[in-house]
Amino acid sequence: MTSWNQQSRGPARALIVIDQPVLADTVKLALGHGHYSARVARSVDEATAMLVDWRPHLLILDMDVVGSGTLERLTDITQESGRLPVIALTRR
Repeated sequence: MTSWNQQSRGPARALIVIDQPVLADTVKLALGHGHYSARVARSVDEATAMLVDWRPHLLILDMDVVGSGTLERLTDITQESGRLPVIALTRR
């Protein structure tokens, strides 16, 4: 079984979990200028599916939108396969 943080060919994958289109597109654009391939999930269910299928190397999560327990729910999925760095965004 491969690790979440194992090196792979091509750009690193970043999953952005933000439901505000303008903010999500801005973050995706910024990551695209570096060495990241980024995808946007607008809901926790969509993010869960992408975590399993796409196996990103980085998770960017808007804590103000997704609600309590979401970080734990998403990181529980990654626990089975290794560590996944998370950047949590908040207005607070």
